[in-house]
Amino acid sequence: RVAYLRMAEALAMVGEFEAAERVLERKKWLDEAWQMAMNVGLNRESLRQDLRTLVEQLEKLGRHWEAISWRTILAYEEGRLSEAMPELKHARQRLMQDPPSPPDLLCGIELRRWPLPNSTAMLADAASNLKATKRSSDSLTVSIPVRMVDVAEKLGVNFQFRNHPNTDPSHLRMSQVNGGGIAVVDFDLDGWPDLYFCDAGGPPNDPAGSGANQLFRNLNGRTTHNVSVASGSDDRSYAQGATTADLNQDGFVDLVIANIGVNVICINNGDGTFSPQSIEGSDGWTSSIVCGDLDGDALPEIAEINYIDDETAFETKCWGDGFDCSPRIFAPAKDRFLKRMTNGDWREWPRVGAGLQKANYAFAGIIADFDRKAGNDLFLSNDTTSNHFWVSQASGDGTLELKEQAILRGCASGDNAETQGCMGIAGGDFDRDGSLDLFVTNYYEQPNNLFLQRTPGFFTDMAAPFGLSDGGREMVGFGTQASDLNRDGWLDLIVVNGHVFEPAQNGTPDIPFRMLPQLFRGGPSGFVTQGVFESGDPSVSSSSFWRTPRIARTLVRLDFNRDGRPDLVANSLDAPISILKNCTETQNWLRVDLVGAASERDAVGAEVIAVCGDEQWHAWMMDGTYMGANERTVDFGIGVQEQIDRLQIEWPSGMRQSFENIPANSHCLIVESVNAIHYFEVANHTGEHRGG
Repeated sequence: RVAYLRMAEALAMVGEFEAAERVLERKKWLDEAWQMAMNVGLNRESLRQDLRTLVEQLEKLGRHWEAISWRTILAYEEGRLSEAMPELKHARQRLMQDPPSPPDLLCGIELRRWPLPNSTAMLADAASNLKATKRSSDSLTVSIPVRMVDVAEKLGVNFQFRNHPNTDPSHLRMSQVNGGGIAVVDFDLDGWPDLYFCDAGGPPNDPAGSGANQLFRNLNGRTTHNVSVASGSDDRSYAQGATTADLNQDGFVDLVIANIGVNVICINNGDGTFSPQSIEGSDGWTSSIVCGDLDGDALPEIAEINYIDDETAFETKCWGDGFDCSPRIFAPAKDRFLKRMTNGDWREWPRVGAGLQKANYAFAGIIADFDRKAGNDLFLSNDTTSNHFWVSQASGDGTLELKEQAILRGCASGDNAETQGCMGIAGGDFDRDGSLDLFVTNYYEQPNNLFLQRTPGFFTDMAAPFGLSDGGREMVGFGTQASDLNRDGWLDLIVVNGHVFEPAQNGTPDIPFRMLPQLFRGGPSGFVTQGVFESGDPSVSSSSFWRTPRIARTLVRLDFNRDGRPDLVANSLDAPISILKNCTETQNWLRVDLVGAASERDAVGAEVIAVCGDEQWHAWMMDGTYMGANERTVDFGIGVQEQIDRLQIEWPSGMRQSFENIPANSHCLIVESVNAIHYFEVANHTGEHRGG
């Protein structure tokens, strides 16, 4: 399967898509046969159907002797072995006397078109790739220690997500393990990022049976005020994820809530209140929601990222000796792509894979223009099944449509071509080659994935050579963020961890339930695992987020006190919210807010390029993370550089703007087609604000 996958990827990369699809078809047959064999080993209720499917796949593959053996097992399971034996013996005799033609293992590929490369050319190409990852800032990179401290109590944020009413966190059902979403939203447009927290605790599919979602207004970065009830954003469904988007393009950001049950849009009225409305047809289990312009009409679409479509998941007990609550014992769900109609209703958008979406166990997504072609693309992390990568392509009528090509593009699975328990995702230019890459966290004993774009639109899992593979093997990784915490010019990765179910309940007490968070420090040679220091601030809680194991889930990024240093907010199943203030003595930075005009207002898909001398940084306006939404700001660390010589914006509409001589350590606003920059007030490290 690995060989066919690599062959398909290579053919697609050189434009041989027809041949790649043929190779991929055989790889899919092999996948199906492998999965059915695994299912037979699990002895599921669908055992007989799994055996029939396995026999069919082996016949397709031309593996007839194996197919007969499995037919024999199927006859035994159906209680008709004696009756079937004459037919099975006759089939064996036919194979011996008149063997069928061998299968076309090359899938129609003519080998003479593809001569073997010589070793000299291969070595030269490898040396060129290695050189491309190096930057002139190598000698300038300083190992600045990261210092972060939990200030949630000091800010008055006393929220804790509740997944169920039982006080025993080891007694969980499948619907109670994924955590609750966090959305960063400046709902009142005062320039200070506010925080929205999802809650649950009641029965799934009940629109009024759980704890109320909570909205905390940020008061100048020094304290907060709970305005959940007053704002009308206190939805009481069994919440999962949340995101933000200006759905009606009125300048006020709206909230979109993913529930087990009916999903909800909270339209921002512009006066500090919201008007909730249900999304018609969304009555399943939605993990996350992401929004952005997917069809090129400068208006946002909604992508509902759905997990399980099986009501038995709400009742099955995932504890006790021998339990196995893998998502694969439940039916997967299909994602939904929604477009706003002229009357304001949301309806399914038909231009997605010609209606051929496969059901999967989807957790999270990122919308951005990954390949700089056509329009925005969408990456989805799927649990135990292949990831999805929906690529935008021009259709015959001048609009855009999406086609799923994760396997061809190299991001469906990791370096070993095995599907994994993919959960958290983060995007950024991790090797600083100017392309948007992906980091994915995975299940226990599975490596993290670092999908780097080495050819536009095509990915290679480089987690191992970049130092990220082994760091996740003894963890169950959930929320993750890419952020240059110390502003040395290289993105760091933060991951929060925690097992799904209590391992001791399944006879593996040596595996921890609660796990520590991780910081992977980025640099020109890859990533290294480092600890995080506490600030020692006596005015904040003495408990250490970084040294306390938790059942952690969601992680989002913001600058809550507007001092230019990225902060983090994390939640867990067994602990209150943590707001991690960045106290690091950083180098220089730049933050850019974008407002689209010809593009949608949120400008999802825009690319921002900062040029400083012979160095440059690329960052993107994206939507999506694990069950949450980050602050909608494009954020750079620029190391020792004291000025941005040129700042270039590539808008989704195709328009380009360029500005020169931007001072370092600035937070600015740029409006599409307006040739002026507005600078925000920025706090210094003491918390006092300076003008801009």
